[in-house]
Amino acid sequence: MVFGDGRRQLEVDTGDPKLLNRYRQTFAADRAAGRKFLLQRETPVLPLSTAFGAAEQLQNQLGVRRK
Repeated sequence: MVFGDGRRQLEVDTGDPKLLNRYRQTFAADRAAGRKFLLQRETPVLPLSTAFGAAEQLQNQLGVRRK
């Protein structure tokens, strides 16, 4: 996968198991820290997926009934 900012590019080997595992661990730790931060401040956390539309997911999370 190639990432760029218009001036420079970085190629990442997404097939590298070590890199993938490290990314997963870092992402999970960052996500947990963010969730803890928000919950300590009594901010609701609603998990959303990029696989579905945001509006539909929010309606489901909030218990909105469709007509």
